[in-house]
Amino acid sequence: MQSCPSTRLFVGFSLDEPQTQQILHLQQSLKHKTDTNSAMVLAHNLHLTLGFFGSVDPTSYADILTAIEQMPKTKFSQTIDTLDWWQAAKTICLKGQACASLHTMADAVRRIADIHQLAKNQYDYIPHISLFRGVTSVSLPKTKPNIQLTIAPSHLHLYQSTRQHNNAHYTILKSWPLKLKE
Repeated sequence: MQSCPSTRLFVGFSLDEPQTQQILHLQQSLKHKTDTNSAMVLAHNLHLTLGFFGSVDPTSYADILTAIEQMPKTKFSQTIDTLDWWQAAKTICLKGQACASLHTMADAVRRIADIHQLAKNQYDYIPHISLFRGVTSVSLPKTKPNIQLTIAPSHLHLYQSTRQHNNAHYTILKSWPLKLKE
């Protein structure tokens, strides 16, 4: 972890190259339907979000790594196929209904955040891939997008979020393999 007073951390799953290309194509098709202040999430930042920790100080970092190490990390297959605009977050995302394994992991991440008094999420977990940020107005199609991704990752990643040249940049700090159900 970079040495700094605190670091913004979250956990999630990377996409494979064909999925990233599908998302980039979808972003291009939606670009003209968003306001001019919105920004597309860059290809190297695309991921399926599991949960946010927010700002983590260096003294809590090792405890969070240990907690993630001990939480269940089970392989899953998740369909993502619905466009949504989260007005409060100013985000357009592609989302799905959480499968059981993913929901269990999301609950574990929330418990870790609660124990360490980190970011609190007031909403139920929704697996999603953020497509655009800073969206204040949008005209999304009424029909489902012509995209259905099935995400079946092999690893859970801990990401660090930093700002570079006025853009977010996500770096994988640590990864854990997902295992078959025991």
